[in-house]
Amino acid sequence: MASPNTISTERFTETHIYVNGQATYLFGPEGLRSINTNTGFGWATDPTAALDTQLTRAAAANIRQGAADAAAPVAQTFSVQSVLAGNTNTAGANRTFSGSRGTGTGVGGDIIFTVASPGSSGSTQNALATSFTLKGDAAKSAVFVGPVVFPSYTVATLPAAATYQYARAFVTDANATTFNSTVAGGGANKVPVWSDGTNWKIG
Repeated sequence: MASPNTISTERFTETHIYVNGQATYLFGPEGLRSINTNTGFGWATDPTAALDTQLTRAAAANIRQGAADAAAPVAQTFSVQSVLAGNTNTAGANRTFSGSRGTGTGVGGDIIFTVASPGSSGSTQNALATSFTLKGDAAKSAVFVGPVVFPSYTVATLPAAATYQYARAFVTDANATTFNSTVAGGGANKVPVWSDGTNWKIG
């Protein structure tokens, strides 16, 4: 039996990493894998510090960012490499989320965002439910389960219509409510507006 915290090689095709006397990680033809469901991959500021960033297995086909569920869970952030400070006027990089690709007439997989809404008083975990879905259909539609909250502005603080063609927003000080008229401030009407690329229109 391998001693705690050792590496052993078997059949020259697999390498096991033992932690506290238990085979925990395996290097094999498929790469590195965790073979103990209670472990994951983590990072810390130095080798002796507690892990502050982790990837763990929550369930089959379910990677969890963070340690196992706890009474006081830690908020997590998943970020993209940014421009180093000191580089002037340099654009950041994009992040792309991709659904599963189909073939032929088969639709692509949806990208589904779920949340756990509050339930009745108790200590049972609340169930996850879909909040909105980016569809993998031909229209590439977005389906929202609840109300969509748009930003609100005074007319004077609306961004340039030319920059946000076809965008929607709300204003809180329109002086009229006439549909499809160019919005003007100075009133007390709360109305939805959209940009035609030149002006913000009521509607």
